[in-house]
Amino acid sequence: MSVIDPLKIHLTNIVKVTESVSTDCQNHNPDELNVGASYSMMHNLVEHKVKLNMIIEILCDKNPDDRIAFFSYDFFYTIDDLESHYQIVNNKPLFDGLFVSTLLSIAYSTTRGMLFNQFTEAPLKNILLPTQVLHSILPQVPVVKQLASRP
Repeated sequence: MSVIDPLKIHLTNIVKVTESVSTDCQNHNPDELNVGASYSMMHNLVEHKVKLNMIIEILCDKNPDDRIAFFSYDFFYTIDDLESHYQIVNNKPLFDGLFVSTLLSIAYSTTRGMLFNQFTEAPLKNILLPTQVLHSILPQVPVVKQLASRP
């Protein structure tokens, strides 16, 4: 495990993949809503690039199949010292957990801010994404895929 230098982590782009809010969302009390988060991670070791897809889903407790809102954003990072944050195991990179949680923290806190700003103008204005949701996804093993190298 190496020291994480924040000056070597560059968030280069954020792309909205999906934003969906149910027209029925005004009929729900914020106390009956449940927030879930998940992510997937891709990488290009040669170019020192990492792509993290952050998904936020808001469901109704009374009916878990009732999706109130769904948001998906891609976060693109360039990591100057990427090689110091993984080791090769069985011919595949295994990233350090602290490194992955750092990237997740950046993505989730940025998503919280973007959605807070967006919710103030929408029917979901009483919703604030909790900070503890991030802890629920950290134990997951990230889905790691290799991005194709660009010519």
